[in-house]
Amino acid sequence: MVGGQWGTARALVTVGALAVLGSMALGLVLGTATGFMLAIAPRRLLTRPVLRGLLAALTAGLPLAVLSVAFLVGDGYSLASYPPSVHLLMWSVSLVVALVVAARSGDIADCSTGASRADHRRPISDR
Repeated sequence: MVGGQWGTARALVTVGALAVLGSMALGLVLGTATGFMLAIAPRRLLTRPVLRGLLAALTAGLPLAVLSVAFLVGDGYSLASYPPSVHLLMWSVSLVVALVVAARSGDIADCSTGASRADHRRPISDR
């Protein structure tokens, strides 16, 4: 970036900044959607770790995978026109996000401590 032309460096910085801001915005949206889905889920579903994790993983991982496919095929290309490394990266990122959200879904839904929602409304001195 230092030795290139000013237009090239500016374009690279702009694209990099947009990628970072876009990733942050996508993380915010996926986190909000996951929190919302876990907030409206029935309590009996939240007490089962496998079902809670599956709900959280689908809420966070599925939209990310769909957006990745949409961005790749949006320019008229098919998925087959990309090298295997692109597919490996795309699907591994979606899978890692889904697995991390599934693993942390108990903390997101506040089910790991065993405290009921009524306990959170009481003052700490009364607990």
